[in-house]
Amino acid sequence: MKSILVMDASRKTGHTNAFFTGIGRAKRIVLFDSLLEKHTSEEIQAIFAHEAGHFKRKHILKGMLVSNAAAAFAVVLLWLIVESPLASGIFGIEKKFTTLLYAGVFLSSVFTMLDWIDSLISRRWEFEADRYAAEMLGTSLPMISALKNLSASNLSNLSPHPLYAALNYSHPPPWERIEKLNSIVSNINERE
Repeated sequence: MKSILVMDASRKTGHTNAFFTGIGRAKRIVLFDSLLEKHTSEEIQAIFAHEAGHFKRKHILKGMLVSNAAAAFAVVLLWLIVESPLASGIFGIEKKFTTLLYAGVFLSSVFTMLDWIDSLISRRWEFEADRYAAEMLGTSLPMISALKNLSASNLSNLSPHPLYAALNYSHPPPWERIEKLNSIVSNINERE
């Protein structure tokens, strides 16, 4: 890892956050200054381990590959629709730019569904990173504490409707993450 950075976010927001970014030589973990102020050292270690888990599980690289594949899919699909006589025949369109407009509307609905799949994948990756943090620390208690603290300081919705969360959340609701982490605690205790 190239560096660990602290972002001066407290000037613009009261939220606490951390993230992993970069590939190759430009890998970095970024911690908000507000996170450092509002969390214990054990919680910060857990959050750091969680972000390192994204690196170890190659989530950034996988996300980039999925995004590039989706973009290539969109370009090919757009080209097929614009060049297809079927689209112009169904809608009675004579101009290419009008076909392009219709194709754009169609693609936006396709990408809405792909966003749901992307959110599902992202939520799974969050569980993987949580598990990595618990395994690295030998306990999931600091991560659980950090999630509770993050939820309180960021005013998170602790129990969103499951369908809404499934369609819109890139991170699992805190209670789901804590529930999974609690099962990891019992697994770690059984091994000892």
